[in-house]
Amino acid sequence: MIGFAKITFGCLLIVQLISAEKHHVPNPFSRVSGKSFLPDKSMNRELLDIKSDVYPLTFGGPKNMIPKMRYGLSFCKTCINFADQALDTLLNAILNVGVIGECSQLCNYVAQKVGSEIVDVVCNLLCDFVGIKEFITIIEKADLDPIWYCELLKACPINDYGDARITEFEVVPSKGPQGTFTINLTYESNNGTGTGELYIGVKTVDRIPVEDSFLLEASKPGIYQTQIRLNAVPDQECDPSQGPCEQWQPGVYFVETAICNGECGSLHPHSEIYDQAQANFTIV
Repeated sequence: MIGFAKITFGCLLIVQLISAEKHHVPNPFSRVSGKSFLPDKSMNRELLDIKSDVYPLTFGGPKNMIPKMRYGLSFCKTCINFADQALDTLLNAILNVGVIGECSQLCNYVAQKVGSEIVDVVCNLLCDFVGIKEFITIIEKADLDPIWYCELLKACPINDYGDARITEFEVVPSKGPQGTFTINLTYESNNGTGTGELYIGVKTVDRIPVEDSFLLEASKPGIYQTQIRLNAVPDQECDPSQGPCEQWQPGVYFVETAICNGECGSLHPHSEIYDQAQANFTIV
């Protein structure tokens, strides 16, 4: 996405914007970047290694087909990626810079602060769509919640009647040396899901937090399979002077997950936990 030409990217987003459909909480989860989850991040919220094909599941009877999880390029995901990068800077600009009369003025300021031409393109598209006054009002109302922000902009669909039930959650292998462990998650939805998140957190032996959350775009009813690879080896590039470095010592590690409507931990409208589960693995 980053490699697209600015004009091409802007035209693509305009088409997506025109065709976009308008359709108890835990403590807020912090997002810990780094190299514990594979593949490495190329953009925010793109760590999920989601099955792109249709896989049959057998429940002692006829085969049920797993629908594809829609995780391709969409304006909702583009908006949330933008909000992840720029929402804090936008809010600071409004509070500290003062009155800003045009979308281009605000977006250019934020793009320079963030250092991204793509941010400038998306910012102007969103701002021009609703107008500068409404754009600023939504930024202030969003309270740094990217999903709620994009829902307010009508860039992401809302489903307050959605659901998700985790039917399988395991770590493979369950025991082994330092290396790559695969987290397998299967969940079922009867009413579809709203725009939300999948949270994964690992309770480590030395209590250094290893956790992240990933965008789950609104989906139709069905059964979904997801795999996340956990790279349980010390990060050679981790600088202990900048923060603690996980060493993946021998012991039992507990892995927690939550599937949420909206941002996990958010108190804003259209936010709830659909389901939670826990598994564990052992490093020997």
